[in-house]
Amino acid sequence: MASTSKELIESLLISSRGITRDPRTYPDPENFRPERWLASNFPTYREPLTEFPNLKGFSQFGFGRRTCQGVDIVEQELFLVMGGLAWAFDIRKKMSKFGYEVPVPADKYTSLLIAKPEKMAFEMKPVSQDRVQMIEKDWMQIYGE
Repeated sequence: MASTSKELIESLLISSRGITRDPRTYPDPENFRPERWLASNFPTYREPLTEFPNLKGFSQFGFGRRTCQGVDIVEQELFLVMGGLAWAFDIRKKMSKFGYEVPVPADKYTSLLIAKPEKMAFEMKPVSQDRVQMIEKDWMQIYGE
């Protein structure tokens, strides 16, 4: 049991990096593995896939009274933006001039208060010419350029 308030505070601090890197919950925690949310052999898998995965209950958004109030907005925005990108584009790792995939840096972040991944090279090509025309038509209707 903690004998001072400083010891109590230190015992209550939660390491979100440690929580999100627990190999029992997140096998191969240092690597980008989207299948951990979509394949039933991973402990993070939940059903129904129409509701999961979602952002609720993850330490990055705080706990209890200090939970981020914008989680629902962020989740909806991510769904719309990422769904739109997946609908319109084929996104892949960048290929070097020698024909091999340029590695994606998994551990390079900005040193800002809110760390973000550093810029990385990738390839993004339209899925089809029909989609390009739809996007251009919508752009013209909105911006008239």
